[in-house]
Amino acid sequence: MEAQIVISDMDSILLELQTAMFNSTITDQQNNPPQHPSQFIHIKSWTLSDKVQNLIRRATNEKERRKKSMADFGRDESSMRRRDRPRFDTINAVIFVLEKMYGNVRYWRTCTRREIYYQNVGLFRNQRTVDSVVDKICRHMKLPQWELGILCSSKGLVYGPLIIKLRSGEIIDCSAQPGGTLVPQDLPNGASYKSNARFALIIEKDAAFQTILSCGNDEALNRCLFITGKGYPDMNTRVLVKDLSTKLCLPTFAIVDCDPHGLDIFFNYKYGSMAKNYINESLAAPSIFWLGVHPTDLVDFGPTELLPMTAADLKKADDLMRRPYVRREYRLIEEIFAMTSRGVKCEIESISSISCNFMSNVYIPTKISRKKFI
Repeated sequence: MEAQIVISDMDSILLELQTAMFNSTITDQQNNPPQHPSQFIHIKSWTLSDKVQNLIRRATNEKERRKKSMADFGRDESSMRRRDRPRFDTINAVIFVLEKMYGNVRYWRTCTRREIYYQNVGLFRNQRTVDSVVDKICRHMKLPQWELGILCSSKGLVYGPLIIKLRSGEIIDCSAQPGGTLVPQDLPNGASYKSNARFALIIEKDAAFQTILSCGNDEALNRCLFITGKGYPDMNTRVLVKDLSTKLCLPTFAIVDCDPHGLDIFFNYKYGSMAKNYINESLAAPSIFWLGVHPTDLVDFGPTELLPMTAADLKKADDLMRRPYVRREYRLIEEIFAMTSRGVKCEIESISSISCNFMSNVYIPTKISRKKFI
């Protein structure tokens, strides 16, 4: 009987959250009417290709300037000094990647970073060089890489009642694979969604994700979408989370380890990455909630497998406390302070190890029904 009351309260809270999200979306659309992509997509393509072409010209001019400078000293590119070689290789790498981006934008093509690397292994030498060049170009242009035709690699999984239709026409049933479906890598290029899910649940780690799925879908987690980014999420997983909360107005919660790095992973979903803040507007999902594991849960649910916080953990916690969005939310400050003052941390598995169904039968429905989320 008590379990039924908790589930009923949980349903009421979810409906309340979904209604608030829907009303907020309607207000945003009224204030900023959406423009149909077909009206501007070709103009955008031409504008972007012009910008990329301009960067190619600038990089090529810089290369020619350096070659001329060497010629003035009686040297050519084949006989340049060892210390000068990396500079020319960097310029050549930038030009190569820019030319790929130009072709992508101009002719509606796509490619992955890995494909770029294998097209000129001798130039790049390793994958990190490609990653560095792509990131620098995107940061300079203040654009996400998919706008330049570079697909993002996926590692995140999703499981539950969700049908994704990609722009290519491919349809993906996210309930087909018991262990979860890989988040599509071309998701940022546009997708439509169909789902009767009541809410979505982000689980930090794959191990905890698989444990919850293997324990079965109990009544409390009926019609729930499960998502894991396997640690810090890739861009595609973040796009999926943002789309679920904005396009489907789906209440979305996150369960992460009770330590500073777990909280930082939650912040990646909610506020965006500190390292790539130029694309946070495209990826951040500010309406999601931190469901756990909270430091205060260590008292309420009593997990026994606690670990001492290290000096690195305390330094990370101090860094989190300095962030503007944390300083605006007193409940976040309270939880981080509780974490550091007790000097202990715990993993999600400490909660789920109490019993196989404890997470799905007790922890999640209790936290939602009592509004124990931030």
